[in-house]
Amino acid sequence: MNVYLKQVNQEWNDKAKLLKSLDHDRLSKLFELYKLPGKLLVCGEYLRAGSLKDELLNAPISEEMARKYIRQVIEGLVYIHSKDIVHGDIRCM
Repeated sequence: MNVYLKQVNQEWNDKAKLLKSLDHDRLSKLFELYKLPGKLLVCGEYLRAGSLKDELLNAPISEEMARKYIRQVIEGLVYIHSKDIVHGDIRCM
């Protein structure tokens, strides 16, 4: 399994426990939050295929692919809403 490490701001401290509890195919997994002097690091699932943003920068996508991606986003949102979580920051990463 591939992972990434990313430095994050203090607000992640509050979100980490909640994010670690989520488990769904349409969400990248957060494994751990490391607290180091003066910084926080997130360890999460590395998505080898890259981001949707990367794909869109390379070339336009077909209507069929757009429907596929929108369906996947909705599946993830339905899951987090079932956990009484509202996602206020949906974006192409």
